[in-house]
Amino acid sequence: MVTGPPIGLSQLEPQPPKWGGEHIVPDGFSRSIRPSAAVADLVEAIWDWDIPDRDAATAFTIKVPPSTAPYFVVQYRTLTHCRWQLGGDSCDHKNYGHVLTQTQSGTFAISPRGPLGVITVRLKPEGAARLARASMHELMNVKIGLRNIFRDHDIALLEERVMESGSSSERIACVERFLFQNLRQDREDPVFSRASSWLRRNPGLRVRKLASLLDVSERQLSRGFRATYGTSPKQYARLARIEKVVAARKSGLGWADVAYACGFVDQAHLIHDFATIVGGTPAEFFGTTLRWGLRGTEAAPGMADSYNPFIV
Repeated sequence: MVTGPPIGLSQLEPQPPKWGGEHIVPDGFSRSIRPSAAVADLVEAIWDWDIPDRDAATAFTIKVPPSTAPYFVVQYRTLTHCRWQLGGDSCDHKNYGHVLTQTQSGTFAISPRGPLGVITVRLKPEGAARLARASMHELMNVKIGLRNIFRDHDIALLEERVMESGSSSERIACVERFLFQNLRQDREDPVFSRASSWLRRNPGLRVRKLASLLDVSERQLSRGFRATYGTSPKQYARLARIEKVVAARKSGLGWADVAYACGFVDQAHLIHDFATIVGGTPAEFFGTTLRWGLRGTEAAPGMADSYNPFIV
């Protein structure tokens, strides 16, 4: 349950730079666009999943692995079917058209049921609370309808503008403008923001060392981090490492090289952690049909802005 009053559009609207960001490259089932400067503190990456042909769209199943980042999602064609699964446990999610969500364990499988049109925004964990007014643990492995967070009128207006747009750039400009207008001015505690950033860059950093670098006690770090991000620093680092595994594997590295690049002791260590968090082995998750030839999937383990975590 999300608490607090719904968020309305800001009464003060500074003149933002050009909306719509910069096209990066189509990657086979979506178009990546680099976020505009106005939302750079909040948005890490944006994709437009744009497949108007029904048969082509329904041929896809899109897997969303666990992540440190929440996602802001706006659909503009047929609503997709979404199932969460962790090992033998699974559940079907309510078909909200527009959602805020985060996967911290298991996998979301998204199955188009008609022409596909979805704007997917990966939010920076350090800035997401300025938008959501919800604790991160409330987003864990669930989809929260945007109408439960923002005013119904504002979401209806966003939906109308996105559906009337004629291009990816126009659609994403509408979403960016909405995000910009609904940002709160307060910011996260810089201690925990730095902790999040450091763990995403270096998941092997020990909690004791991280606390020392931040000049706080381990207890203070663990309690404040959990309150901010809905999980412990150690589990957050494990999620960050899984993100690096996905990026490294999609860049074409073999499993031994993936394990080394992502800081695992060996492949057995990688497989164990991956199975615990994702709910299956790496081979089961990636399968044999991963489209290695897709443009735009190249990504170093450091996760560039254009890194695409989705598996089709």
